[in-house]
Amino acid sequence: MGSNTNKQFIDKQNFAIMKRQLFTVNDLRIEIEKLELKEAEQTIRVKELTQVTLESLQPKALVKDIFNQVTSSKTVKRNTIDGVLGIGAGLLVKNIIGFKSVGVLKKLTSIAMQFATTKLVSGNVHKVISKIIQLKK
Repeated sequence: MGSNTNKQFIDKQNFAIMKRQLFTVNDLRIEIEKLELKEAEQTIRVKELTQVTLESLQPKALVKDIFNQVTSSKTVKRNTIDGVLGIGAGLLVKNIIGFKSVGVLKKLTSIAMQFATTKLVSGNVHKVISKIIQLKK
């Protein structure tokens, strides 16, 4: 009951302030038009923000945003390149040696060499690249 009395007091104060500021019906109409225009602008803005929010919450947008955040990291890029180069070198060595026979020992040797090459290259990509550049010169 007390909050109702406070609200009535505040409303009476606001009305008194408005009454002092606005003297004619024409002034009231102008203020109403201003408020209606402001409401229309705010409604448009709320609709725009709602649309942007809905688009950003779609799974596709979320995945894209996370992917962009992860790939913008220099460490992630470097590790990815190192891994790809290492795997590529391992596969290259495996194919060059060419243990294509059905022997288990040869297959295990081929896999071990591929793994070792992958590990060696991925751990020393910058050294390997500089050696390749030196060999080209």
